[in-house]
Amino acid sequence: MEISPSFARQLAEDGFEYIGTYEIHENAFKIQFPDEKVRSWRLPLYTFVSCVNGGKHLRIGIIPKRTLGARMREWENDVTRALNERFRPQGTKRWEVEGWRAYPEGLLYAQQVVGPTEDETIKRLKELEKKFQDDDLYNPPLCNNTKAGKKLKAEWERKNR
Repeated sequence: MEISPSFARQLAEDGFEYIGTYEIHENAFKIQFPDEKVRSWRLPLYTFVSCVNGGKHLRIGIIPKRTLGARMREWENDVTRALNERFRPQGTKRWEVEGWRAYPEGLLYAQQVVGPTEDETIKRLKELEKKFQDDDLYNPPLCNNTKAGKKLKAEWERKNR
């Protein structure tokens, strides 16, 4: 799995560093970390990246209350449940499953954000998340509040009426 040099440069300029991979194998969503230390990161901003067409942000999010490792375990559990038609109200949505199936493997990048206080750090995280999810910047399709995410949901709803 590789991304284009220009997408790699953009990730670095945006402050992201490579931390692992994800894949769907036999209806299970798995995340691998080459360096286990990243599991303990607090207050990170993360992005799931597809290597299709040189690189694409799929999902960009923040983790204000747990460690990166704890949140990624939740991702593994939630997406695996959804892939197997076991949905939860706060878990992966039905239309997101199609998106994960369209991009069954990829890379995981993150950055630690540190402010003078935890509240300031969380405020900065939310600003960065909003900036990177912007429809005119990256518009990741597996974020439900972006144009691409809303389009994925609308297409799913149209097909499943």
